[in-house]
Amino acid sequence: MQVARDNFDEHFDHKIRDLLAIFPKDHLDSHGQPFWSGPKRAPEPIAFDVNDTTHLSFVMACANLVAFNLGIPQNRDRAQVQQILASQ
Repeated sequence: MQVARDNFDEHFDHKIRDLLAIFPKDHLDSHGQPFWSGPKRAPEPIAFDVNDTTHLSFVMACANLVAFNLGIPQNRDRAQVQQILASQ
């Protein structure tokens, strides 16, 4: 379960924060134009929320993929997974 939670944090929080550290929201390109403009919108980091169904679904799917590949039992009980994640 922890691997899946770390995966969520890495992709939706840490990498976004790293990108914004390199290209802040007010960053200008080499022509003096806003870097984040038009189709390039500045991303927002997402902190994991155990009560968000999308966050929980991502972590459950990731954890079950890892479990399947390692040949260990999967956990598909949403309430139990939510309780485990809430205690971390």
